[in-house]
Amino acid sequence: MPWYAGDIHQHSHYSSPLYGGDDEAPDTLAEVFEFMRSKGLDFGAASDHHNILNHEAWKKFESTDFIPLVSKEISTGSGHVMALGADGDVVFGALGGSDERKRAEFRRVCDEIRRLGGIAQLNHPRDRKLPISFPERFTGIIDCFDTMEIWNGSERMEEGTKNGDAFRLWIALLEKGIYLPATSGSDQHSIKDYLRERWVKTFVRTERLERGNILRAIKNGNGFVTSGPFVEITVNGASYGETARHRGELVIDISVDSDREVDTLAIHRDGKPPTELRIGAASYRNRITMAAEDRKWLFFVAGTDPFNKAITNPVFLERTGDR
Repeated sequence: MPWYAGDIHQHSHYSSPLYGGDDEAPDTLAEVFEFMRSKGLDFGAASDHHNILNHEAWKKFESTDFIPLVSKEISTGSGHVMALGADGDVVFGALGGSDERKRAEFRRVCDEIRRLGGIAQLNHPRDRKLPISFPERFTGIIDCFDTMEIWNGSERMEEGTKNGDAFRLWIALLEKGIYLPATSGSDQHSIKDYLRERWVKTFVRTERLERGNILRAIKNGNGFVTSGPFVEITVNGASYGETARHRGELVIDISVDSDREVDTLAIHRDGKPPTELRIGAASYRNRITMAAEDRKWLFFVAGTDPFNKAITNPVFLERTGDR
């Protein structure tokens, strides 16, 4: 199946005071579209705050080689929720409410997004600005979301950043059996301030470039996030978001391509420290085998340079037949 690249978190002037917002976001939808196409993207979301005034206009950019996804980034005072693909307005109604009311409202909002055919995504959950960061005290309801933005393009993916903290949260949830497929987004508010080093993409694998296929692939975790490397890895023939069946042995086929050298590939497995392979090349092919050891999942991180790194969604593991 083919791979498609997208940015599901970019703002237009519909987030600005011109349309009742409070963000400095000067770009028109046409400019956002042209920018996305210039970066080779196959799909993208104009995820504006405060309103859905962009929806009908954004849909008009659909073509045989680009899928515009309607979206809204909902401000809650306790984090940002993305209503990705929800063709209708969703409003958080407990901005000044108690924690109990806010927990209930998070669940209601996520249910409403799904009812409207969308994906309820938790954006930048460990932001340093408290009103747009998801509080740790609400972690018990985090399973109400469908996906999580672990890599926000406003900052690097490395330790000590909001992205590093979001990545650790994502792993901790996986260890507890809670899987929120990982996504990324540029969170770009102004094209003129664009920096190459901050550009991240979400790749998904699906049969055809169609809106429903793209949304399902995002929700199922059939992809990876990257600031450079293209990483295609299968485990016993299964790709990201899928289940690899085994009888105790895992055969891992690795393909990594980048425009510059990728130093390492880390294999993360539940309950164990990562296993690191040395790559030291811009293009790398290998097949390795390892014992499954009753692990439940594994995922891969290509590269240690935040400007040339990729993080995959997990491949889940299931033992079948005789040991």
